[in-house]
Amino acid sequence: MKIPRDKKLHFFYGMFFSSLGFIWFPLVFLGFLAGIFKEVIDYFGYGTPDIWDMIWTWFGASVPLLFILL
Repeated sequence: MKIPRDKKLHFFYGMFFSSLGFIWFPLVFLGFLAGIFKEVIDYFGYGTPDIWDMIWTWFGASVPLLFILL
């Protein structure tokens, strides 16, 4: 299965923002918030809102969260 570049970028940025939780734990939620924020911006005319973009961002954000919780 070929994953579109757009989804890979959402995954990467979700992982990146949540990785800041290694510095200070509450920042781990930035990846999840970024996914929501991006789709809200898209909804108001700056792109095409897509629930799968948010889900891919959350997948990426969950990786550092799992490492931190272990």
